[in-house]
Amino acid sequence: MIISGSKIITPLKIIENGIVMVNDGMIEYVGEEEKGNLASYNNVYKGEYIVPGFIDIHCHGGNGYDTMDSTYEVLKEISKFKAKNGCTGFLATTVTSSMKDTVKALKNISKYSKQSPKEGAEILGIHLEGPFINVKQKGAQREDLIIPLSIEVMEKFIEKSNGLIKIVTYAPELDIDFKFTSFLNNKGIIPSVGHSFADYETIISAIRFGLKSSTHIFNQMKGIHHREPGTVGAILTEENLFAEIIADCIHVHPAIVNLLVKAKGVDKIIIITDAMRAAGLQDGIYDLGGLKVVVKNSEARLESGNLAGSTLTMNRAVKNMIEKVGINIKESVKMASLNSARLLGLDKDRGSLTPGKRADITILDDNFNVVHTIKKGSVIYSKDYEN
Repeated sequence: MIISGSKIITPLKIIENGIVMVNDGMIEYVGEEEKGNLASYNNVYKGEYIVPGFIDIHCHGGNGYDTMDSTYEVLKEISKFKAKNGCTGFLATTVTSSMKDTVKALKNISKYSKQSPKEGAEILGIHLEGPFINVKQKGAQREDLIIPLSIEVMEKFIEKSNGLIKIVTYAPELDIDFKFTSFLNNKGIIPSVGHSFADYETIISAIRFGLKSSTHIFNQMKGIHHREPGTVGAILTEENLFAEIIADCIHVHPAIVNLLVKAKGVDKIIIITDAMRAAGLQDGIYDLGGLKVVVKNSEARLESGNLAGSTLTMNRAVKNMIEKVGINIKESVKMASLNSARLLGLDKDRGSLTPGKRADITILDDNFNVVHTIKKGSVIYSKDYEN
């Protein structure tokens, strides 16, 4: 396979009018077009921008489907929808639900993943958002189903997911002696502060016990005060914490996103969608975790007016970062791919257009629409065929 692009986005530079050579599912060469014998390649794909496949670590669903629907077909359709929008991998994300429904969703994701379907983006694991959150910052999560932090319950979730849980969003201020944080860290699961009212000192302490990331920074967490930096202040100033950002420019004003990049630096910011089932569909009435969601002008809100996930796609998120926030394409792409891979410990074989890595590649046109999505050297979406 040969992929030819006007601009190939690599971690070090943008290659003008270059090519990416793919053999046996791996990237063989990235560089100038003169390299190699192009006639020996049967499959040639072209686009304006050639970027690494996006990795969305926080996605509830899309195209009418939700992870909590808990069927094989639902996960297949979400995976296909993610591929359509440039993702080669994502974390299937849950919401605060009953024990029964959460376990059902976890078991379904595990069953789906074991079958390793070739179609669609790859489910890289599970992001457990809730039920261990602070009711003061519940957002679009059902308050009646929020439960105290419990290692016993967490062990059950890990077992039922067959070890697929990669990230847990929780409120560290509820973690006595940081035993829950330590437990997650010892299990190789990423503790992520979110839906939290933690003060600055609590976050600093939690970092010492293994806190590594933060869930949709600024949204449903204690903000900054000049005498109490709060959850947000700790995330902005602690270099070891990753920060998810919903880059729809609705959840967070573009000026504040720009401030985040300046304060945090590019290497620790991860673009996410936090997409719910309405992503890719028309305005209307939907649900998220049993709550009624009204989508109007592509904004998803509860009847109370609170934002309830998003209708964002990863290609649009990257476009927003470039056109509305003013971040260059190389850095924007890094926040949508390599940084996600780094957090998940997958950066050795994916996340960038680097020889020797998996051929997880997204081809975009000049308006950042997805033309082709390629997973491990196989085309999983083509705009020409809408498959």
